[in-house]
Amino acid sequence: MPDSQNLLVILLRLPSRFLVSSFHATSLYIPAVLLSAGLMLRSPRYRGDLLWVLLASMLPFFTAATAVRLIADARIAESPLTSSLVDVFGRVPAASLALALFALECFVIRLLWLRRPTPITGGGRRITALLASPLARPPEADDPAVAIEATPIPASLVDLPQPPREELSLLFTGGAFTRDQPAADADDPVDADDPVDAEDATVTDDPGPAEPAWVTDDLELPTDDVEFDDDELEAEYAEELERAWNDDAAQLPDDSHAGVVAPVDDGQPMRAADRSAEPDPLPVVPTPRGHRYDVPIAGLLVEYGDQQYWTIDQATRDAAETLRITLEEFGIQAEVTGIRKGPVITMFEILPAPGVKLSKIVNLSDNIALRLAAASVRIVAPIPGKHAVGIEIPNRERAIVGFAELLQEESFQASRMEIPIALGKDIPGDAQIVDLTRMPHVLIAGATGSGKSVCVNSIICSILYRRAPHEVKLILIDPKIVELKFYNDIPHLLTPVVTDPKRAFQALQYCIYEMERRYSLLDALQVRDIQSYNRKIVAKKLATEPIPYIVVVVDEFADLMATSGKELESTLARLAAMSRAVGIHLVLATQRPSTDVITGLIKANIPSRIAFMVASKVDSRIILDAMGADKLLGRGDMLFTSAWDPFPIRMQGAFLSEEEVERVVTYVKQLGEPDYIDDEIFVDDDEEEYVQGELEDPLMEKAIEIVTTAGKASASYIQRRLKVGYNRAARMVEEMERMGIVGPQQGSKPRDIIGVGDRY
Repeated sequence: MPDSQNLLVILLRLPSRFLVSSFHATSLYIPAVLLSAGLMLRSPRYRGDLLWVLLASMLPFFTAATAVRLIADARIAESPLTSSLVDVFGRVPAASLALALFALECFVIRLLWLRRPTPITGGGRRITALLASPLARPPEADDPAVAIEATPIPASLVDLPQPPREELSLLFTGGAFTRDQPAADADDPVDADDPVDAEDATVTDDPGPAEPAWVTDDLELPTDDVEFDDDELEAEYAEELERAWNDDAAQLPDDSHAGVVAPVDDGQPMRAADRSAEPDPLPVVPTPRGHRYDVPIAGLLVEYGDQQYWTIDQATRDAAETLRITLEEFGIQAEVTGIRKGPVITMFEILPAPGVKLSKIVNLSDNIALRLAAASVRIVAPIPGKHAVGIEIPNRERAIVGFAELLQEESFQASRMEIPIALGKDIPGDAQIVDLTRMPHVLIAGATGSGKSVCVNSIICSILYRRAPHEVKLILIDPKIVELKFYNDIPHLLTPVVTDPKRAFQALQYCIYEMERRYSLLDALQVRDIQSYNRKIVAKKLATEPIPYIVVVVDEFADLMATSGKELESTLARLAAMSRAVGIHLVLATQRPSTDVITGLIKANIPSRIAFMVASKVDSRIILDAMGADKLLGRGDMLFTSAWDPFPIRMQGAFLSEEEVERVVTYVKQLGEPDYIDDEIFVDDDEEEYVQGELEDPLMEKAIEIVTTAGKASASYIQRRLKVGYNRAARMVEEMERMGIVGPQQGSKPRDIIGVGDRY
């Protein structure tokens, strides 16, 4: 038994010993080839012809290695292969024989490689076989590989015929049929019940001949792109291809296209050969929906590098000692227990002595700013969760928080958030990445130049970087016209950037209708939110698509409030209260934080807010319901309150220049085209029954409906029903009188309803 085991080991070692002793390190080519073959098999773009060439190249490789050893290696006697060749042929003849054998092997491999779609003459193989439609072959029960099932007529077959050159161009882009591809692969089949005009297309029932003589059985149709190294070679190839087409079309039998749709004549002159054998239009392979959506950082965004702003230098320690001395001068005993230095702000944590009132420390903010020569000082008394008071002092030098730096954070890249948003960095220097679906709506307010527009751009670009167009849709409303205009034509948009106030209100009304529609879908599957709905349709493999999120960004909604008033307020309030579960989220921004813009109804339904620098404490209270925004520094310095943490968090917003935004938008536009639904959202003025100018007020139709239903018209009645001002209601009544809907004024009595027309 041991002798048999030793014999087996010797037999297994013989090939490896022979390779190592003959080729030495060159024998490592075998495992390298096997590893490459395994990687090619794992590739989604696997090609069998390339794998065959890789494996076949092992033979000429070792032949070439043998020739090199015979020519250049002085130790050929140590190798059993080379020594035997030298003994039989001699050194120089053996090397020449090896080189000739190497050339022959390369030629055979090239000859046996899968044929590329070049013109073939002789042997009965012509390029016309590449253009044969699979519909021209009858079903064969004995040959399942080429059997074609009865399918509806593709819509492309009843369209106007394409010129031959356009059909030939499909061969350059991989658009040709393969032999085993069924006719049902066409994209948009015409429904069987739909009528087809006899003038447009004629369908014959004759199955045609069993096999056209001009289709070669052993010819494999290529599906890969044809690559050319020279433009002249490509032009010659196209001319040869067209000549082959014309020659074979002239030889086509009369019944060879039986069972194929005959396209309509478009009135253009055609050659007789083309009329006798017009091929079926080849289908254009659509772009796969599952392609990876990826927007790179390099080349689009600016990286500012490691600025090491967190280093506690001697100037920071001196400021801490000055702070302690200042408090001691006003009779407050305290010790500095910690220093947290951020990109813009340094927070000193102080522990006051027992018995010291915090209000005394808060009232010393101006004195501390004077002693430290600071622009402003904000005092957090106490720090939530700590036995300390925080005193925030601006740094001498501000560090830039780059948007690219936040995108490279692990919390952003590997996040499981539905819609991650990169806001900025807090005082300790931690990246603040929040989920928009948890917020679920955000209100952004601040004075001019405080960084509000940059924050809006960072929110939109965060969505562009992390979510594909089929995952998140955008509706951008920009009454100022110039802020969001360059986002036009990105694939995420449902409509072009809205700049007209009337259209903006219609877009918000569409969100109401879409919200109600989505609630009906959730109710049908008995789920509570959009995440559960999308998971359920995937788990149950339902024949429907996941619902995308919709993010509505309003850059300056103060202008909309001035034109639409209570109607817009109620619409926003309803959206904010109910749209979270169905994946519709609002981002509202304004530079005029006043009570008539940020009303109590809006604030009650939008818990997440971002406050930039404002002019007064009153404005800070309107935005945050707390003071502090008046102490901010501007240029991205902000306070953030969320639905899960109502205490304001101070952070420095990410900086995103206009040039970076333009580069990102230009790149995203190349990834797809938008699918606008303007017809579902907007109602153009030319579709109105009344002339231009009669319904300028967006509430005019509602007012007409109210007075016709009640049978009376008065300014005070419309004022109460629509919750508008008296002057606006009076203008509506006067407009109705001019339109002939109501009669003239009769003292204190309500006006009579004269006529409304068919519309009402």
